[in-house]
Amino acid sequence: MASSCSFLVPSSPVFPSHATLPHSSKRWRLPAFCEYVRVRGSMKWRKCSRDFSSSPAMLLPLTRVHNRGQWRDSSSRRKQLLCTRCCLDEAGGMSSSLEAKKNQAGAKKSSSTTASAGAGEKAMPVQEAEASTSGTLYPPSVSHKKGYLEVSSLHAIYYEVFGNPKGRPVVFLHGGPGAGCSERHARFFDPQHYRIVLFDQRGCGKSSPRGSLENNTTWDLVADIEKLRLQLGVTRWMVMGGSWGVTLALAYAQSHPKSVAALILRGVCLLRPQEIDWFYKQGANALFPFGWEELLSVLESSERNNILSSYYRRLTSSDTSIQQQAAQAWLRWEMGLSFFSTSPFVVSWDGQQYLTIPSPLVAPEVTQESSNQTRNGKSRGRLTGSSPSSSQTETKTAPSSSSSSGTSSRAQPSINQSQSNKINMSSQLAQARLECHYFVNGGFLEDNQLLLGIPKMQSIPGIIVQGRYDFVCPLVNAFDLHRAWPEAQLRIVPNAGHSMYEQGIMDELLRATETFKQLEY
Repeated sequence: MASSCSFLVPSSPVFPSHATLPHSSKRWRLPAFCEYVRVRGSMKWRKCSRDFSSSPAMLLPLTRVHNRGQWRDSSSRRKQLLCTRCCLDEAGGMSSSLEAKKNQAGAKKSSSTTASAGAGEKAMPVQEAEASTSGTLYPPSVSHKKGYLEVSSLHAIYYEVFGNPKGRPVVFLHGGPGAGCSERHARFFDPQHYRIVLFDQRGCGKSSPRGSLENNTTWDLVADIEKLRLQLGVTRWMVMGGSWGVTLALAYAQSHPKSVAALILRGVCLLRPQEIDWFYKQGANALFPFGWEELLSVLESSERNNILSSYYRRLTSSDTSIQQQAAQAWLRWEMGLSFFSTSPFVVSWDGQQYLTIPSPLVAPEVTQESSNQTRNGKSRGRLTGSSPSSSQTETKTAPSSSSSSGTSSRAQPSINQSQSNKINMSSQLAQARLECHYFVNGGFLEDNQLLLGIPKMQSIPGIIVQGRYDFVCPLVNAFDLHRAWPEAQLRIVPNAGHSMYEQGIMDELLRATETFKQLEY
C-alpha cells in the first residue's frame, strides 16, 4: 500500500509556474519533479524516492510531463509524471499540505485565514476533468438472474443481476425518485469483473404496486436495499447512485456502513430545503424562464404560491386527465434542465412567438447536422421546455424480462383489484407522483441529516462526479459534501450538466468503476 500514490491534476490546461498559498503570503515555484506523494488511504505526505522513468501510463487528461516545467493538455496514454505536492481549489489555485501544517498556528490568528487553511488542509484532490475525452459503455449484456423480492405486505421490488456471478458485487441506485432502472445502467461496469445488481425502487418500474405512495419513504428504501443484499447472499458491495440515488446511497451507507465497500456518487442531491427551493421556488427559474412559465401554466394563479403542494394535489387527484397533465409538465421541466446544452440554435422573437433558429455563429456543417437531427424527431419551432430525447434521459423503463435468459427467483406477485389501477399507471405519472411525494416531505430527512451523518461512513472510499453546469443539482451540493467528507475524491466535469449520459460524466463514471477494480472486498 505504501507504494500507491494519489495523483493530483491541475484545473486549467496551462497551470501557473507559481501560486499564492491561501493560508500564507509566501510564494513558491512548482518543482520540476515529484517531491512528495500521498500514501493511498492516508492524509499523510512522505518523501518520494520513486524512479519516475518507469512510471505507469496515466489515464488522466491533464498531466505534467516528466522533466518538463509546464502543465500541458494531453489525452495520450504515454508515461507521464504528475506533481503530487499540491491540493487544488476550484479556482485553479493550490496549497501545499506540508506547508499548511507548518503555518497552521499562524493561520488560526484570523477567522478568515483559519477557514482557508482548514479547507486547504483537509481537502483531498479536487480534479477538473475533460468533457471531450472519449469513453464508451460496455457492450449490452443479458441478466443471469431476476425476480421479485417482497419487502412488505404491500410492496414487491423487481431486480436483475448482470455480469460475472462470482464477481465483485455492485448495486446501482437509480434517480427520481421513481425513474427506474434499465439495462443500460449495467453497462457502466465491466461485466467480467463485477456482479451487477439493478432494482426498481418501491412504486416504479416493474416493482409493484406502481405509483403507490403508501409505506414509501427513504428509510423503507434503505431497508429494501439491505434485504436485497441478504437475499442475494452478498457480504459487502459497492454502491453507485446518481441524483436522488446519491441521497439514497448516503442514507444507506450511514445506516449500514459495514455493508458498503465503496461509493460512486454522481450529481449530488442531499434533499436539503434550499435544494428543493432552488428547483421549485427561486433559482433555476431565473436561468430557464420559458420552462418555468410552462411549469406554472398548468396551475391556476391561486396555486402558484406553493408549487409543490399544488402539484401534489393534482398528481394525487382522482381525475386521471388532471394527473397526466400535471405529470407531463412536471417531467418536462425536470428533463429540460438535465443536460448542458450545446445546441447551435438561438431563441428569436418573430413578433408573435419565440422560435428556435440556427445560429449564424455556428459552422454551417454543425447547424446542418443539428437541423437533420431536428427533422428526425427533435422538437423545433415554438420554444417550449421540452425534454431531451428519450434515448438520453434517465427516465428509463425497467429491465425487460424478455431480454434476459435467467430465471426468476420468485414469480410476479399477485395483484388484487385495489392495486390494479396503480399497476396500470404510466411510468411517467408514477415517477412524477413519487418525486413530488418525497419532495413535499423533505425526503423524510432532518435538516442536514446526511452531512451530519458523514462520520458514520467516513472510512468508506468514495468518488464524487459532478457536472459544473448541473442545473438540477448545483455544484455547491457536491462542494458541501466534499467539505464534510474530504477523504472522498471530487471530480468536476466542465461543459457537463446533470445527466450520466453526457460524455464527460460518462467518462468519469467509467473511470471510477475501473479505479475500484483494485479494491478488495
